[in-house]
Amino acid sequence: MLALSRNHDEVESTLLRTLELVRKEFLETPGQGLAPPETARRVALDAEVCVLTLERLIEGRFLMRTHHAFLARAVGTDSDA
Repeated sequence: MLALSRNHDEVESTLLRTLELVRKEFLETPGQGLAPPETARRVALDAEVCVLTLERLIEGRFLMRTHHAFLARAVGTDSDA
């Protein structure tokens, strides 16, 4: 049971680091939309992991989809959010 808990903690830690990495990329490019493949290249993530991360940031209202299927920072999001 301890090994499973430790593995869960490692996964959670990795997820948080990945979310922060992608969040920082969007904070460094204010007003610019990025397509998921471009985001994956910029932050050196596997495409599938990047899409899952972007979906999580959309659910948290940090990012939003645009009509061109690009992602942009959601209006009114705080840089510390």
